[in-house]
Amino acid sequence: MKFKIILALLFIIAGILTATNPGREQFQAFAEEQLAESVSRETGLGGGLVDLGIKYLGGKDGKNFDRFYERDNYLVCSIHRLDAQYINLELFGAEDREEVKFLGIAGQIIPLNLREK
Repeated sequence: MKFKIILALLFIIAGILTATNPGREQFQAFAEEQLAESVSRETGLGGGLVDLGIKYLGGKDGKNFDRFYERDNYLVCSIHRLDAQYINLELFGAEDREEVKFLGIAGQIIPLNLREK
């Protein structure tokens, strides 16, 4: 009986994690927000111009975003990657990296290989 309860709980937890696994759209919104905060902090600019520039980075329908973004989906979580070949990762605090990785799990996006600020 205990085994069935534990198994049922594991399935419920796996279902919740799968349903709340952040996808590409959630990550793009997160990345745009992080970039806007970083640019505002570094330049002292804010508001419409920064937001417009960040939105332009993603391009119409996010097609530019796909050039430097990759996602590995493991159902209950995802690994999101940004490639330094196309964007300045220094804005994400990773100037010495070829890519930055983020863990997407339970509706959260957690940096995996960034320096502490």
